[in-house]
Amino acid sequence: MRDCRSAYSINLLMLLIPASMLAQAAKVVRGDPQCGSCRIAAVRLTTLQSSSGPGQVSAFPMSVSTDARGRYIVTASREGDAAPWRFDSSGKFSDRIGRTGSGPGEYRDAVAVLRGPWDSVLVIDRAQPRVSILSPSGTFVRSFPIPPLAIAGAVLPGGQLVINAPINDADRVGLPLHVFDRAGKYQRSFGEAGSVTIPPGGDNWRRWVTSASDGTLWVAEATRRYRLTQWDSGGRMLQVVDVTPSWFKPYERRESYRRDRPPQSTVQGLWLDEQGLLWAVGSVADADFRAGMGPLIEVEGFPVSAITDPDRAFDTIVDVFDVKKGLLVAEVRLPNAFPIVMTDGRLVRVREGDEGYIVEIWNLSLTGARQSDR
Repeated sequence: MRDCRSAYSINLLMLLIPASMLAQAAKVVRGDPQCGSCRIAAVRLTTLQSSSGPGQVSAFPMSVSTDARGRYIVTASREGDAAPWRFDSSGKFSDRIGRTGSGPGEYRDAVAVLRGPWDSVLVIDRAQPRVSILSPSGTFVRSFPIPPLAIAGAVLPGGQLVINAPINDADRVGLPLHVFDRAGKYQRSFGEAGSVTIPPGGDNWRRWVTSASDGTLWVAEATRRYRLTQWDSGGRMLQVVDVTPSWFKPYERRESYRRDRPPQSTVQGLWLDEQGLLWAVGSVADADFRAGMGPLIEVEGFPVSAITDPDRAFDTIVDVFDVKKGLLVAEVRLPNAFPIVMTDGRLVRVREGDEGYIVEIWNLSLTGARQSDR
């Protein structure tokens, strides 16, 4: 593990004035991680297993979550095989939740699982599109419709559901986050500051969302820039953190992978720990990224390269912020790709097996942190 000490510029835009005036309210904090004694450790917890060995899911996983009993639920959809996979708390395969189809308790493209009120389980299906609510045991209870192409979300302490999806009608175009009450009724959309709208095309609308115990939300833009925002449950922006590290160069549009240029950096996810520290995870090109990419080929008139070995093409950056003080507490650069971030301090590494994909669960921890360091 390498402790990364690259220079940072963090702009804290405190919402003490209207959102349209945020640019004039910028407070700039510069410097390396502030806790000199802090270290971020990454340790592999388990590899999800079948009864005879590594449990190989049939498609590349989209998300990994845990239910109230500590069981792992993996969404990994492909044509004709869309039901989520369930493993016990030790990582051994248990069963599939539901089955492929369009009826109650069936799935076409399950992309995310969230823990809901009263230990319920919520499954986001972007192809139907709907959210299925399951009992703690996994029995189907009911469902409600959501916007197409939803890929992520978070449940607030009061039971409201926040979904990330693109909607292009006149009232909600450019607003990437949508709130539903506990009954599944749509309430509002929000997600951009002032008059700023999301540029058209690509996946500029993608956001990662995590809820805080005080009922607020923290949101990370997945592409274009390293921006973290805090919102209340009514859709009012409370705080903006713009992070400008040397490893993340802002861009307007995602580019295809090509071995003649490094892959663009992205944000993979975020969560809040019990101390109120905000963790964010990013993906960055490995110094020898070409070793993990195939030759240039032409696809529909454009040169592209396939990712042949993600661990050689990408590194992973883990940042820990004290957002109340506007400080970067600690940072580490991991020499592997971790494409999935669980919202409880765990990362997911995915390896290709003989008959599918092998899923590893890794735990992150922060040591050496003292209140005086923050």
